Amino acid sequence: MSAINKPTRMCVVCRGRFEQNTLLRFQTNSGKILEFSKIGRSFYMCKNCISLKEEKLVKLLNSKLKTRNKKIIEFGDYFSKIVQEHNKETGTNG
Repeated sequence: MSAINKPTRMCVVCRGRFEQNTLLRFQTNSGKILEFSKIGRSFYMCKNCISLKEEKLVKLLNSKLKTRNKKIIEFGDYFSKIVQEHNKETGTNG
């Protein structure tokens, strides 16, 4: 399969376009960010944006996802686990 035929998606934070299989897919439900359940709307984030500091990431996600919360209530267990694993792999604190 050529590069032209590979599906691409956009990261909601940095708006970069990447191959779909390199992005992480999430959805929001009641102010929580969760793993995509294959039902409803979802969004993609690149691994670089996940490694941002939590305060900056919350602010960006509230803006991009157009949430009415002043702060996303909870990142959700899955999302927090992904962020921690990514930070361990890259050696960053976030």
